[in-house]
Amino acid sequence: EQLQRRLWSLRDAHYATLAGFIHAEDESSPGWMKWLPLSALAGLVLPVGVIGLGWPVWLWLVVIVLNLAATWRLWWSGAHHGESVKSCLDLLTMAERLTRLDGTEDVEPLRRLRESVQKRRRTRKLLREFLFTRLPGISYLIPLANALLALEPVLYLRVNRRMAVIRPCLAQVYQLVGQLDAGIAMASFLASQPCHCVPRMTALDLRIVDGVHPLIEGCVPHSIELRHRSALVTGSNMAGKTSFIKSLAIQVILGQTLGICLARQAEIPAVRVLTSIHVDHSVEAGISHFFSEIETIRQFMGLASSGTAALLVMDEIFSGTNTLERIASARAVLERLAAGCMVLVTTHDVELQSCLGTHYDLYHFQENIDVDGFFDYQLRRGAASQRNAIRLLGKLGYPADLVEAAMAYAAAATEGPL
Repeated sequence: EQLQRRLWSLRDAHYATLAGFIHAEDESSPGWMKWLPLSALAGLVLPVGVIGLGWPVWLWLVVIVLNLAATWRLWWSGAHHGESVKSCLDLLTMAERLTRLDGTEDVEPLRRLRESVQKRRRTRKLLREFLFTRLPGISYLIPLANALLALEPVLYLRVNRRMAVIRPCLAQVYQLVGQLDAGIAMASFLASQPCHCVPRMTALDLRIVDGVHPLIEGCVPHSIELRHRSALVTGSNMAGKTSFIKSLAIQVILGQTLGICLARQAEIPAVRVLTSIHVDHSVEAGISHFFSEIETIRQFMGLASSGTAALLVMDEIFSGTNTLERIASARAVLERLAAGCMVLVTTHDVELQSCLGTHYDLYHFQENIDVDGFFDYQLRRGAASQRNAIRLLGKLGYPADLVEAAMAYAAAATEGPL
């Protein structure tokens, strides 16, 4: 809590660009900045000449315009701006405050910050010209000082010449304070997720016990075990199949990056995670949803053919084309992908269940007309066989004869050729 309260002050928008400023390569100052000291000197001399010696006022106005132009150009140049220097000062100040906290001797980043206190003080000394600009009440006078003396551009020019000396210390402080911030964020996240574990890394196996999606409140836990196998998940819209495969992808990503999974137990593959979910289409570029999807899956095919293992997550494969070609294309592609990768794929086409048993374990979600909302979001092992989607029509008040006709049509389609 003490760390959170201290770090709360580092929430200004300028800190978002601080990493780019600190880690940028050393560059020489633009040529126009070399004239800033002369402009600042003119800003000191001309008021005396105008007021005391009767010099033309326009000379002073020209210098003011030049100073304002230099300030504006500096602040909006993107690569170099005075606010980043001020943010660096705030970061150094924050590091000093953090090292004074009691009861934090065992926190590794804070221990390293305490060891480098002398280096930080030397760096802070090199930035001392900017220190007074952070004093309370001074900020109101800074615009006037910039107009008359180009104050902050001149100060920044001096600091920029020292960046080669300053940057290593700033980079270290930024990294250590960032580790503290990230650690607090992770601890807070885990406190909101009572069920989590450290996963075991595997070659191409996936085992999740009571896993949940972190963004779904009251998420129904799911369990799955794939041993060098892929999974074909069927179900109607809103039944939960897309959220399920997203949850599995999230488990693998969290396990590989943060070392935690939101489950009671977890084994995850140590491979890349690639997805084809809600592939965007572009009206301006003339690219349809189907074309975007086949381009993405073509990249998956290239990865699989190269022998590189990966976890491929696909939602409603080839949904942008007709039924016959969708099923035929999906079968051919999924057979090829599963030969070298682990595939998690959802589909409405139950016909694929009987075609892909060699490499795919079958799972499904189904409607439950006895619960509110018609979906219980329970993952079921095996092929989907019930026709609850048609029964829902009757539940929602459709005529009984219409429901019976739909059931008959479905039965006839199942018995006949695809």
